Amino acid sequence: MKIQIQVDGMTCRHCEMSVEKAIKELPGVEEVHASHIEKKVEIIYNNPQLTKDDFYQAVEETGYIPIKD
Repeated sequence: MKIQIQVDGMTCRHCEMSVEKAIKELPGVEEVHASHIEKKVEIIYNNPQLTKDDFYQAVEETGYIPIKD
């Protein structure tokens, strides 16, 4: 499964790495690619129990702001 979420507050590669690390810790996440320029995170995962809220929470815990739709 693939999902994309918008994230505000990332300004550099270090920010991207922090968000990627937090999301990768969720069970079943296979790949994470964050872009501070595009203000988005693309996630590939294989755990159907994960929801957008799980991803939002992981981002919030790093201090960045997920743009919820």
